[in-house]
Amino acid sequence: MAESTGEAEIKKPGESTEPSKEVERRKRLEELFETYRNSAPEDQQQRNIAVSTVEDMIYQAEITEPDTGFYNKKGLAEELPRLMALAEQTGIPLSILYFDGRRLKEVNNKLSFEKGDLVIDTMAKAIRQTTRKSDIQARINPYEETTELQPQHIATRPGGDEFVVILVGNDQYQAVSVARRIQDHIQEIAPQLIPFYQEAFGEEFTARVGIAQYDPAIDKDYKTFLDRGDQAIKLAKEQKIPDNICVNQYNPETKTSQILPMKGLQLILPEK
Repeated sequence: MAESTGEAEIKKPGESTEPSKEVERRKRLEELFETYRNSAPEDQQQRNIAVSTVEDMIYQAEITEPDTGFYNKKGLAEELPRLMALAEQTGIPLSILYFDGRRLKEVNNKLSFEKGDLVIDTMAKAIRQTTRKSDIQARINPYEETTELQPQHIATRPGGDEFVVILVGNDQYQAVSVARRIQDHIQEIAPQLIPFYQEAFGEEFTARVGIAQYDPAIDKDYKTFLDRGDQAIKLAKEQKIPDNICVNQYNPETKTSQILPMKGLQLILPEK
């Protein structure tokens, strides 16, 4: 975010007037360093608190991305294996949602990357406002320097316009309801936050979703689990329905997965 020059700034449609996470982090770090510099040498407790807080903030910066505050690849790779282990031990269902914003590449190419960022912000806001604090939101940036997920870590954004939401305690059918709620909220707030989208493309902004429910019989590691969600959203993108949802369903009898599109809240089963 550009620093104020004292001149009146023009607010773009959908642009937040609040400082970005990155600006907030930088300001807080400066305050902590100032506290450390100004504290008396004998006041070791205050110095230790400042150092510990800085270390925590640096770690949080490593596992989250500044634009949305959601987990990045490293953050998701730390959290997802832990939740998978918990689900296997307790039997609590665990599902993932892959969200993809429709036409984001066209927004970037036809309009501007700044407007593309506003589309991303709109998706993030809708996800944040319609999920619980116990759910994990992530955004996977393919351009991060560390592109390989580490076995002990947790992930975020598989593409420039993709988000991952981990739903603890939700099976695939409950996950569909959550996905629909997020989709509806995106369509509700988009006209106010990104009015240029409908003006440019003559349609409402929508998001496609891929869903997978964790199954220890097939998801031996978190990469496999994420890949099933990724496969589901790839099929959702191929469907003609703008806000389509597809579910990657594992069949324990045949020990195979099949990706099924949704109609309303019902899976469209293949004809026998």
